[in-house]
Amino acid sequence: MSVLSTHTAPGQALGYYFQLERALSWLAMAEAGANVGIETEDDIVVSLNNGDKIFEQDKSSIDSYPFNPSKIDLWKTLDIWLEASKADELDLNKTTLYLVTNKSKPGSLAEQIGLAIDEDDINKSLAALKNAGKNPSETIKEKVNNVLSNSDDLLKKLISRIRYKDGNSVFGIELQAKLISDLQLNHDDEPESIIAELYGWTFQLVVEQWRAKKPAIIERDSFIRKKNNCIKNRIEKIFNSNAIEVSRITAHDQNNELDSHYVEQLKIINCEQEEIIEAIRDYLSSAIKKTEISQKGYLTSQDFHNTGQGLIRRWKIIFNSEKVNNKRNPLPSEELGKMILYRTMDHNATIGTFKTSNYFLTNGMYHALADELAVGWHPEYRAKIMSLKKQLSNE
Repeated sequence: MSVLSTHTAPGQALGYYFQLERALSWLAMAEAGANVGIETEDDIVVSLNNGDKIFEQDKSSIDSYPFNPSKIDLWKTLDIWLEASKADELDLNKTTLYLVTNKSKPGSLAEQIGLAIDEDDINKSLAALKNAGKNPSETIKEKVNNVLSNSDDLLKKLISRIRYKDGNSVFGIELQAKLISDLQLNHDDEPESIIAELYGWTFQLVVEQWRAKKPAIIERDSFIRKKNNCIKNRIEKIFNSNAIEVSRITAHDQNNELDSHYVEQLKIINCEQEEIIEAIRDYLSSAIKKTEISQKGYLTSQDFHNTGQGLIRRWKIIFNSEKVNNKRNPLPSEELGKMILYRTMDHNATIGTFKTSNYFLTNGMYHALADELAVGWHPEYRAKIMSLKKQLSNE
């Protein structure tokens, strides 16, 4: 073995990371108002609103099963819990105790204790514990004697409060899958990246509290707010992903829009052909994106309606202010219309609670409103469109 390799401690590092995983597991499951402590009264301590607590002793191993009764971990943990109970620091009537390890050993004493619910199983577990404590080695003798010196009533009470988890389900990939389920994340939320971000946020919070010499306690509600912000950020990425792929908007689709009111509105202020094609693409892309967003349940038709009303209010201010300014330095109506158009389109709306940043979604919504004649660019846009319609009907 290398001299330098003896200074590395992967097992210890994995132990700290294991605790962080376990903390996230409880934060994802806990009820509103709960707190999760790391390395406070125990490896993990969950404090519930009703005063109940969950104490969890975590043992991560890269080698053998840590809760073997021939090793000190099991006896040390039981001894700590018993002493805390006798010192009134741990109320066995209001505390559930967990033994958790990444290693699995079916039929182990720890598993037997964790499964003991009824009186018969509790008595059998106590007998097995006493049997395992016969002829202990010198390394565990003190802890074994400490544990078994307690009354049977206290030991049975302790056993009744112990639960047990082990194996792949308590860490790594399987735990990640459970976190995704508990946090109700879906595929579109990029769930794996959200879990990674929550790990990072939790780690940073813990380190900051330890450096400030404070207990590392994380509020479940803060954790959920962070999760919701992660989801919101990813939904905004979906909103603001660039316009719809070219292949989804054909030349035929664009040609079908050439007689639309919003296109005519652009023509009557002498917009260039390139501007008209861009407007058609924004209109179609926005319509497709709105449908996708609604189908995924991110927003409702009412959210889009409310945003539309806000866009109309904003346009009215621009429309009226530009007409007032034009009285001082008159411009041709077509030029004034372009100024109204450009000012109006220089905007990214907030839809529901989501901020947009790609312009095409907002611009497309404005063109949809222009198609309904709810907004317009030429100062006499309604009269112009009506006159055009009348000409076409007479042809």
